[in-house]
Amino acid sequence: MNLAANHIHATPSITALNLNKHVLCEKPLTIQPDEASDLLQVAHSSQALSATDTIIVSYPLPVRFATS
Repeated sequence: MNLAANHIHATPSITALNLNKHVLCEKPLTIQPDEASDLLQVAHSSQALSATDTIIVSYPLPVRFATS
């Protein structure tokens, strides 16, 4: 799981995918378009899965935690 700061999401994700490790990255995947292109190329060539995640604050679970 990549929970690094937004401006450095690409590097650990690319490194993990190059090692065929599955990646779950909080959004945004990258800040720069060229990083997104690099990440996409590596994801296509990797044997691992790559996904992005986001929490929408209006979903019931985060709202329940926020109001607890």
